[in-house]
Amino acid sequence: MYPPRQVRFSFHYPLNMAAVKANAPEAPGVYEISLAETKIDYPLCPSGVVYIGSAKNIRKRLRDYLRPGSRYGDLETFDSYGAVLGYKHRGVRAEEKRLCQCFTLAHGSLPRCNRIRP
Repeated sequence: MYPPRQVRFSFHYPLNMAAVKANAPEAPGVYEISLAETKIDYPLCPSGVVYIGSAKNIRKRLRDYLRPGSRYGDLETFDSYGAVLGYKHRGVRAEEKRLCQCFTLAHGSLPRCNRIRP
């Protein structure tokens, strides 16, 4: 099952500069970016999740995604679909890896925009 029952992401909010500035912490954490209303077909079942990541400073990382010419171009393709996100503080790299493994077991592959396994 994804997300695991013990994971408590924050509320979801739009992935835009104003919402990130108002809501994303300048702290380490694990986050997920998902589509507000659209589902992606994964091998085992559909999901709105497009990316699972971690950062030392979540606000900075999310702002990097939104900058013009960002190296995270795959996420830009989903912006018009209403991307939303949540975050969680904890042992970030280990938690990101665990969430990716859990997602892969539940859906049959990594989220669409995750290029490599953490």
